Amino acid sequence: MDDSALFRFLLQPRWLDNDLQTKLACLILYRYENVFFQVHRSMDMDDPALSSPLHQILLRMMNHRTLYGEEETVLDLYLLLQEDRQKEKPLYPSFHHLFTSLNEMES
Repeated sequence: MDDSALFRFLLQPRWLDNDLQTKLACLILYRYENVFFQVHRSMDMDDPALSSPLHQILLRMMNHRTLYGEEETVLDLYLLLQEDRQKEKPLYPSFHHLFTSLNEMES
């Protein structure tokens, strides 16, 4: 996309077709993913925010996606969350309904 087209779509986003909206959203997400990894690669793991279970599962899943692909990662995450639901003290209770909400979004 050239500068003038990008400027126009930023100024008047309603003219942006669905395919380009998806591509721009992916571009933004991938950019933030790269920033996330670069920032956290050199951080002190003793920081409570970095050692939180949610932070760690995000890093694990993003790394898994890079190595094995998106479909394999979604399956791994699904199995991990199923195991977590069975625990007396689950680590990821806020993620337990992730696949339910994803299915609703696809419908």
